[in-house]
Amino acid sequence: MTAPTAGDLALGLILVVAWAIGWGLFAARAWRLYRYLRLGRDEDRTDRPLRRIRDEIVVYLGQRKLLKRPYLVRGIAHALVTTAVPLSEDEAKAVAERLSEISAKR
Repeated sequence: MTAPTAGDLALGLILVVAWAIGWGLFAARAWRLYRYLRLGRDEDRTDRPLRRIRDEIVVYLGQRKLLKRPYLVRGIAHALVTTAVPLSEDEAKAVAERLSEISAKR
């Protein structure tokens, strides 16, 4: 099997240039984000380890903010997708209908 660009030097050069431009844009953006992160002040993150662990579990893993208004419907859908709850077709239809009822009341 031959490469798709075999025998076509111009197409190969175009792909190499596009590849180089893509990596260049990626590197420039990564460098800019790194500089933004370095602007922040140093902070001691070793204090209150139990509270920090609890906050991590509740806020980030538990997705607490998504389950509050005005994100309730989107939060429920997000939770179902991210936890990959297996639903039968009938159950999925029932959930979709209930979510549409909730959003229609708004």
